[in-house]
Amino acid sequence: MDRTFVALDLETTGLTPRLDRIIEVGAVRFQGDEVLASFQSLARPEVGIPRAVQELTGIRDIDVAAAPHPDDVIAELINFVGDSAVVAHSGNFDLSYLVDSDGDGRPYELFDTLDLTRILLPMAPSHSLPHLSRQLGLSHFHPHRALSDADAARQLFRYLWEFARGLPRDLLDRMLEVTTGWPHPLRHFLSEAHAATPSGVKSLQPATMMPGKPARSTAPSTDPHAIRALLGPDGPMAGLLDDYELRESQLQMTLAIAQLYARGGRLLVEAGPGTGKSLAYLVPAVHHAVATGERVVVATNTITLQEQLFSKDIPFMRSWLPFDFKATLLKGRANYVSLRRWNRYLNAPSRRADGTWFDDEVKFKLRMLVWLAQTQHGDRSEIKLTGFEELFWLRAASTADDCLAAHCENYKTQQCFYWNSRRAAQDADLIVTNHALLLADALRGGTVLPPHEHLVVDEAHQLEETAVDALTMRVGETELLESIDGAITWFRAAIGAPGEVVRLAAADCRQAAIDFFRAVGPLMAQGQPEVPLRPGREEPVILDASSRAWPETIALAKLAGTLAERATSLRRALDSAGAQLPIESNPYAERELDLFVTQLQARVDLVVQALLQPQSERLYWIGTERRSGQPLVQAAPTAAGRELQARAFTDKETVVFTSATLAVADSFAYFKRGVGLEALSTHEMVLASPFDYLSQALLCLPTDLHDLNDPAFLDQVAVVVGEIAQAIDGRTLVLFTAHQQLREVADRLRGRTTISHLNVLAQNIDGTRRQLLAQFQQDPRSILLGSSSFWEGIDVPGDALSCVVIVRLPFRVPSDPLQLARSAMLADPFGELALPEAVLRLKQGFGRLIRRQSDRGAVLLMDHRIANRTYGAAFLSALPRAAVHMGTCAEMAPGIAQWLTRGREVRLPSPVEV
Repeated sequence: MDRTFVALDLETTGLTPRLDRIIEVGAVRFQGDEVLASFQSLARPEVGIPRAVQELTGIRDIDVAAAPHPDDVIAELINFVGDSAVVAHSGNFDLSYLVDSDGDGRPYELFDTLDLTRILLPMAPSHSLPHLSRQLGLSHFHPHRALSDADAARQLFRYLWEFARGLPRDLLDRMLEVTTGWPHPLRHFLSEAHAATPSGVKSLQPATMMPGKPARSTAPSTDPHAIRALLGPDGPMAGLLDDYELRESQLQMTLAIAQLYARGGRLLVEAGPGTGKSLAYLVPAVHHAVATGERVVVATNTITLQEQLFSKDIPFMRSWLPFDFKATLLKGRANYVSLRRWNRYLNAPSRRADGTWFDDEVKFKLRMLVWLAQTQHGDRSEIKLTGFEELFWLRAASTADDCLAAHCENYKTQQCFYWNSRRAAQDADLIVTNHALLLADALRGGTVLPPHEHLVVDEAHQLEETAVDALTMRVGETELLESIDGAITWFRAAIGAPGEVVRLAAADCRQAAIDFFRAVGPLMAQGQPEVPLRPGREEPVILDASSRAWPETIALAKLAGTLAERATSLRRALDSAGAQLPIESNPYAERELDLFVTQLQARVDLVVQALLQPQSERLYWIGTERRSGQPLVQAAPTAAGRELQARAFTDKETVVFTSATLAVADSFAYFKRGVGLEALSTHEMVLASPFDYLSQALLCLPTDLHDLNDPAFLDQVAVVVGEIAQAIDGRTLVLFTAHQQLREVADRLRGRTTISHLNVLAQNIDGTRRQLLAQFQQDPRSILLGSSSFWEGIDVPGDALSCVVIVRLPFRVPSDPLQLARSAMLADPFGELALPEAVLRLKQGFGRLIRRQSDRGAVLLMDHRIANRTYGAAFLSALPRAAVHMGTCAEMAPGIAQWLTRGREVRLPSPVEV
């Protein structure tokens, strides 16, 4: 690409085009590797530059006081760009300042280096310009200054041009085939790269194999006390750690698990934060597995913990154990791409209903093509998916109901990533997996995981909820139409063009599915409460005795019967035509056809059950899919615990259940009922955290809180949070139970001038969970607002986090269908489910504060029910014994600031212990 380009960048007061103001522009005109000219200018925004922007860019208000007006600077920039194509990183934002607010103006041909790097370097750890510059060795001396960013974008563009020219010809051919007719600069880039002389660069390097470790033949001990000693002060682990700390609770847990392997049974362990429970179960597990040849499976709820175990804890353990072992990481199906489904999706048009190109989908397909040309594992964690990509991935991910298994060519040739991961696990001593895969194995009779007699379940407090979700069935219009269309597609491949009978039966079945889901709308409208429980969201309609009597439900039930009749007619038409199979049939196509016909029947059966033939052990409802908004018919079990015990645990010799939050008031009754263990004998341990909460944590309980339904409550939250953050210079995490409240408090905080120097980071507004956590740790002068996923699984040690504010006690929405399914068989749903679940969740939220022995901080509870309801004592007694500060809301910020500064020497109002 030897024509002339202009690389440009704009620095602004914020990230909202047309509202935030320009403070600096930079541009570089270039041709090939030659820089022809450059342009740089500050701009006077006529508003104060936020402190966060000043710190990021180094540009102060005084620097721009005498600078030209932004309109004059933009006019110069437009003149500098002229007719050249534009290069920029995330360039649509920058170009939005070069056109009128109504979109008028000359369109620019934009080559966005962010899009290009996400496509060509799909596995890069980060696609930010500063990170890519460091990774690729580009000159970028002043990140977040306009001219430096513009020149870095120029260098990156030239790097990517050489990289693209080095791609294999067959890969470029496929990328061009996918983009045929796509009127986008990326198509032009790829086309010119294909036509150009190959660069000679080997862009896709072969994966390097890690060198094997020398064999160690020492036999592992089976003596529980000897195994415990390995983690003690005289053991090999202590010898490797300069900061080793004796954790008595860790040694107790290690001994208990080692003894369990000797006698068998079930062990329940609540291990408080800082116990070191991962090594406490991993060390005895690998000893037993290697010594006896009996495999141990470790299942976690989150992939994050899975990867921590596999990439951090297990390699560390391997470094000092005197014997070898083989460990394998297994994830759920949906984490692996199915090449068969991928090729089907790749060949589908990437267009919207109106015929226009879906640019994001084309970019995703290009990115996948480059990734699949080099991945060995087909694991989605290798590429960070964002936005629409999460939905696109579902079209290509491996699924149980669209898998031919041994009949698939990819399986036979060992190219299937999912089945390859299973083969690799066959001779493993230790398998690390997640709850979802453990449950999938149980539901499919042990065909998903290799045979195993020993199981460790970490994050076990999530197990019942995961089981209910895994056992929940769902179907929507998209799924039904997919099954119908898939059956016809593979009928054509197996037999030939469908005759009139098959075509009419398929058309009738499609129309019946469309008619059914069209009639769901009136039913959903009828089922909405007068006062919305969650503004902006439709509440699900539970199909119970009351709602089944509504006229809308009766009408829907009739349409369900019609759908069942049409599906039966289609199956019979396909069977009849199938009798005419040619002698030289296509066995592969026949199996695909059978798969789609079976899939269609199962999906129609769910609709029929929900509306016409409900089963007593299931709860049925109609709701909307969170991301797409499409209505779904759903069914969940009302006795998931019994199913879980019968399918997953009955035949195991040992099972360890562990979590930092498993017991309520030192009782495991809530957990045991949820997973079907209430009638079984279990060994139980509650191990206290080694942290000194009396000196490390301050529990703050305001005495003048508004009622939660008072309109002034959220104002009070914003005032208190703002005062605390101002007093301790940010370093505050605010936990919510509802995203709408999070948004409203975020808006109020941004309007407080006293904290304008602090960043307000709101989940799903200012970034994803991962992005916001990284930003918060990088710049603790921030207020981080998070909802459900922030209550557990995040680790911000040290001074970066000094205060956790909990806005409401974490009760579930009582109308949630999965909650109703879990409580359907209980005599006291509140006392047996809602309350203990909320207590454990509060313990998780509290646990975000103290992560190391040296951490200190405060937790503030802003829910008046902690003092005004009889169940408030259950929450307080469940928390660690911390110092307590009681007072008015106005006294919270100064009390927390003093306590953090001077520790125990500070005299606080009403100091007590709980």
